[in-house]
Amino acid sequence: MQGAYPKTPALATAAVSLECCVWLPVPAICENWSSYLVFLAKPPKESDLRDENEPALHPIHLALEFQKMLERELVNNRSELAKRYGLSRARVTQIMNLLDLAPEIQEHLLQLKDRRSVRALSERRLRGLAQLRSHSAQVRRFFAMVES
Repeated sequence: MQGAYPKTPALATAAVSLECCVWLPVPAICENWSSYLVFLAKPPKESDLRDENEPALHPIHLALEFQKMLERELVNNRSELAKRYGLSRARVTQIMNLLDLAPEIQEHLLQLKDRRSVRALSERRLRGLAQLRSHSAQVRRFFAMVES
């Protein structure tokens, strides 16, 4: 393994740019590699990676998928959903709570297609609405949110 990595000083400051990310040289901390460099991937800014008009799905789609899986007994509970999708149980609950929104709101969310619209009406922004028990109050607040 000796000599497998270049030791030139030029590499210590150079960053290599590829399509997917920027690779930054970092001195290795492993005892055996102390004089070598390791390259770590630094993802580019999200704005550089994605077009705002690129198609995107709202988390309501995932909530409906979770609901179908539970109804069809493909999973026993939300904990199994979390394990299957690599999410925390709390995150699965947050996503599933979108199903507490009024049907008109859910329809509106299902029709969102571009990344900017999905981000503007994120799950995080809708949490407070989902906690309201009155669907008419949810709808009033939602459309006030959309118009602002």
